[in-house]
Amino acid sequence: MQQEDLLFEKLGDHEERLVRIEDKLDNVEGKLDNHEIRLIRIEENMATKEDLHALEDRLLTRDDKQIALLTIIRDEQVATHHALLRHENKLEEHDGAIKQLQTDFKGFQTKPQTI
Repeated sequence: MQQEDLLFEKLGDHEERLVRIEDKLDNVEGKLDNHEIRLIRIEENMATKEDLHALEDRLLTRDDKQIALLTIIRDEQVATHHALLRHENKLEEHDGAIKQLQTDFKGFQTKPQTI
């Protein structure tokens, strides 16, 4: 009987150990499930290399369009500046001509004649 009792005692000890191991495994399983859920969420929201390349292409295309617009604006500013200088020169010529005409016609001012 003594051996039987010893055997049952050892079986009880092993059963307790198995219960503790099972509890630990349940805890690990819960953590794994949690990590799996987190990984799925990360994968759903994570940008892939293809996504990043597509974004880069869109940004570079937008930048190219902006540079083209800025180049056009710069060229138009240069042309406008030259046109403005030509107009200013013409205005100065006209001012000089008007002053010359005013000087030339000062002597032609006549007094009203009486009849």
